[in-house]
Order: sequence, then C-alpha cells, then structure tokens
Amino acid sequence: MKKSWEWTESDIVELIENETPESLTLDYKRSDSLAKDSKKRNEISKDVSAFANSAGGILIYGVAENKHLPLSIDDGVDPTVITKEWLEQVINSNIQRRISGIRINQIKLSSHPINVIYVVDVPQSDLAPHMAFDKKFYKRFNFESIAMEEYEIRDVSNRNKAPNLDLNVLLTNKALQPTAFSCDFILSNKSMVPAEYTNIEFYMDARLQQTAIGAFRESEGDFYINIEGREIKVKRSYKQLFIPDAMPILYGINFSINNGPVSFTYPKDKGTYYIIARVTTAGVVPRQFSFILTYNGDNMDIHKGEDYKEV
Repeated sequence: MKKSWEWTESDIVELIENETPESLTLDYKRSDSLAKDSKKRNEISKDVSAFANSAGGILIYGVAENKHLPLSIDDGVDPTVITKEWLEQVINSNIQRRISGIRINQIKLSSHPINVIYVVDVPQSDLAPHMAFDKKFYKRFNFESIAMEEYEIRDVSNRNKAPNLDLNVLLTNKALQPTAFSCDFILSNKSMVPAEYTNIEFYMDARLQQTAIGAFRESEGDFYINIEGREIKVKRSYKQLFIPDAMPILYGINFSINNGPVSFTYPKDKGTYYIIARVTTAGVVPRQFSFILTYNGDNMDIHKGEDYKEV
C-alpha cells in the first residue's frame, strides 16, 4: 500500500470516489485552512498536535467535505505563496515539543496549471503530549480536535513509561453456519513497556444471542450501559492476563485473547448493536472501547466507535 507521502492526485480522487469518511486518523480540510493569519495557524497547530497526541493520522488540505465525507478537490493553493517550507515552519514553531517524523506531500492539480494541495502525515509521537499555539493539549475525538483533560495529559505523557494497550474486534463468518457470526478480539501494545497484569471486561449487547464465549468467564446478574442516550442491557464477561499464567503483552505483537470462538446468532431485527470493552492494566488509566455492529438483514458490519459513559 502506498504511503501518504507517495500519493498523487489520483489517490485523492480514489478517496473521494470510495467515499472514505473522516476518522480518528483521517481529516479533510479546505485549502483556505492554510491562510496566513494567526487564527488559521493556531488551527493547524491544534490539528497536527492532536494527531501526534493520539494515534497519528493524515490531514489533507484541499478537499471539501460534508458530514465527514469527501466531496471534491477544491482549487488548491499557490505553492509560491503557501509553500511546503511555510507549512513545515508553522507546524514546528507553533507546537511544543517539536514533533518528529512529520511528512508533507505537495500534490499538483491537473485542473489548475499552478495550484497544489497538501497531505500532512503525522505519526503517533513517543514524546507526547505536544502543546498547541494556545498552550492547550489536544486529542482526536469524534472527528475533531478537542482539549484533553488533565488525567488524559498525564496518561499520554506516560506513553513511554507504561503499557499502551489497544483493542480491536474482527468479524468472522463461517460458511457452515450461515445463521451465526464470530468475533476475534485482538489486543496490542503500542508501548515498549510490557503489560504484565491486564484485565479485560466485555459488555456485550444482550440482544445478540451468544452461542460461545471462548475463554472468557461470564458474570452473573443484570448489567446495563448508557450509550448514545439509551440504556442497553448487556452481558458481562471478562478475562485476566497475569504472569506467570499468561505471557506479558509485548510491543508490536497482536495478541488474540479469545482462545476459542466468541459466537453469536444473527439478530432477528435490522439495526445497531454494541460491544463495549474496558481494558485495565497496571500503571495506566483504564481504557474504554466501543464497537458498533450494524445488521442490514443479511450481513453484520462492525466499526470502532468513540468513548462511552461508564457502565
């Protein structure tokens, strides 16, 4: 797969044609976001620092969007006025500490004899948190850059001092069981510090009928979560990964925590369903994840959601 600093105009067109939405790691901005005034420079520092403080990501300056979907490439900017060096200088001089590894790709437009658009690739920073021009620290949330709470700043500053666990869910459909689907839960550590004592709790939408829970232990009793303004009944299960019974979770290794199938029958009704997870490991604030499952009557799709209220 091509890196963003290798993209050409055709790659941007492909994002638009595929209706690739904005996400925690992708943001579309119009070219006038690069204007030479203090307000726009501050916005650049907010957006770039938010990516570095979060999971990293790509900013595309030169694409109009509506409801987080790309619409078209705009007229771009004159590269003799908004130069690659100017953009680099704005980023370096308005964010403290300086972020290492940023790449800026200048893309020529076929529709205009002079103008260009810019793609800024921001890595997740090991030196976070990074402060924007307004002396605030930002993160990516709900497709935008928002100021971090004090505890979040402390958590990010511990990125190289403690484990940094991430959780993802993969859907697997079995041809021999067309009425059911399974989930594979993948835990990864983005820090060089191993996670030696970890507890994972799952709150699975009770409307999804579980047929197997893998190696998880199920809790008795009724549990509820409040998500998107609705109270939803869930089933709670958990798994503990403690040494010496379990290997520590090491940097760069994707660790499947199922040890067996976690399966559900397809629901009777079309709609949206949820799996909520809380990952607790020694030395850091517990992380909470939400996974949104959408059923259209034939297939189940899943994507990672945002934060949610405490269970």
